[in-house]
Amino acid sequence: MALVRRRSTVSTNKKENAKPELGFEGFGLHASLHKGLREAGFAEPRAIQAKTIPAGMEGRDVLGLAQTGT
Repeated sequence: MALVRRRSTVSTNKKENAKPELGFEGFGLHASLHKGLREAGFAEPRAIQAKTIPAGMEGRDVLGLAQTGT
């Protein structure tokens, strides 16, 4: 059986508001992840997170580049 890689491009260059309406809650993450995010002081996802977390949750490979250098 051959492995098939799916490629897709998620552009983050747009100036649109990419945050889910419910912050990190909108991703449907496990409760323990929400707890960890709150304890670490994260309330709202950055634009790159909002655009790449859903792709990662679908099992797709994600490579991101942000202006902060991450």
